[in-house]
Amino acid sequence: MRLEPYFPELSVELTYGEPVADGYQACVIGEAVRLDSQALESYLACGNQKIVYDCLLLAAAVDYADHSKKRAQMDWARKFRVRMPVHDVTLWSEQATQRFLRRALELLTGDIWNFEFYETPVQQAPARQQPLPLEGETTMVVPFSDGLDSRAVSAIIDHELGEKLVRVRLSSRKIADAPKSGRKHMPFTAVPFRVSSLKKESSGRSRGFKYAIVSGLAAYLSKANRVAVPESGQGAIGPALVNVGQAATDWRTHPRFTHTVSEFLGHILGTKIIYEHPVIWNTKGQTVAEFRRLCPDDDSWVRTRSCWQSPQKMSIDGHHRQCGMCAACLLRRLSLHAAGLQEADDTYVWQNLGAPDFWDGADARLSDQHNAYFEYGLAGVLHLDHLAHLQRSPQYGAIAGRQALLLSKSLGMSYDDALCRLEGLLDQHASEWNAFLTSLPAISFIRKWTEAS
Repeated sequence: MRLEPYFPELSVELTYGEPVADGYQACVIGEAVRLDSQALESYLACGNQKIVYDCLLLAAAVDYADHSKKRAQMDWARKFRVRMPVHDVTLWSEQATQRFLRRALELLTGDIWNFEFYETPVQQAPARQQPLPLEGETTMVVPFSDGLDSRAVSAIIDHELGEKLVRVRLSSRKIADAPKSGRKHMPFTAVPFRVSSLKKESSGRSRGFKYAIVSGLAAYLSKANRVAVPESGQGAIGPALVNVGQAATDWRTHPRFTHTVSEFLGHILGTKIIYEHPVIWNTKGQTVAEFRRLCPDDDSWVRTRSCWQSPQKMSIDGHHRQCGMCAACLLRRLSLHAAGLQEADDTYVWQNLGAPDFWDGADARLSDQHNAYFEYGLAGVLHLDHLAHLQRSPQYGAIAGRQALLLSKSLGMSYDDALCRLEGLLDQHASEWNAFLTSLPAISFIRKWTEAS
């Protein structure tokens, strides 16, 4: 007997408090989704304010749904139905709008999405007539966060464009450590909404959609129409080359995904938004090294964070640290090693990667020894190791050929050029990874893991 796949389902309706349609779960705007009026001002200061508002509300709805339905243990995909209020039902209900939107989300999350739009009962009031706080011509926006790639790439582009570059804060928290510059104002200093989901699912693939939409809207409003995606090659292409377990392929910052968002926003806004990947053929180590060459006195990289672990899990004596062993932390440590930079001993909970045992590498004051930490660490090491040895795989030709085809289409380059650049990226990653492993003592638990794989 053939078993049909099981898709956990969730039907969500965004509402201002009105009764929801039969079979839908209410997501109340102002409660589960809270708009930040102060942060919203720069997003509604010009352009088509109603369509910008609806796009932001859409990103919040997707964020809420994604985190509110747990994935099945054996199957990745879920099925969503989302109803939400908009100002122009005709535009949002068009076949092209639905096609572009579903294509972007289904590629990103690996789920099945269906949308229904209805006339909003609360018309968005026009924002106060005020210009965006921009000085001179703007040619590009760059997402700006607490991450290492973000800080390095924004500094590199700023070195070339100066005041023509606008940073977009990809956090609901106000910007606290902005780069020093001559700007009198910085717009887009926070994502203008907060979402309180049911917190049943932690994979969080929808973050990529939220960040792409927010940065794309900032480009539209600043009339730059260009977004620089700051992810280096290992982070943008690596997850699509070496997949993890049963998870759907991670396209979060891959050009294939940003191209689909460009299609969606171009249709809904009526103007083309171009996502560029200025360092995609670099390793993260090469990007950091270029940043240090251009900005030798800029020490902002020391205060960046790569780890996604919460303060509740990764704190020593009340001080939040990065874990040092998840895939993001390991890529950070590998990249800083490649760039010849060192961090303070108390940066990570897992301070000593040269220890013979995984738990011996952690700070002795770590209160919990969850097996999940071990699994995160092992998965992170093996991901970087498998990526370094991918070119030796019997399947490499097919994998690299498919990636080169996708990259050439998304980036507007020839297949041969994409394949050559991809091979150069993998060669550089393998060189950096081998140098990193060699820097660890022979008894290191990391070296034992890689030798056993």
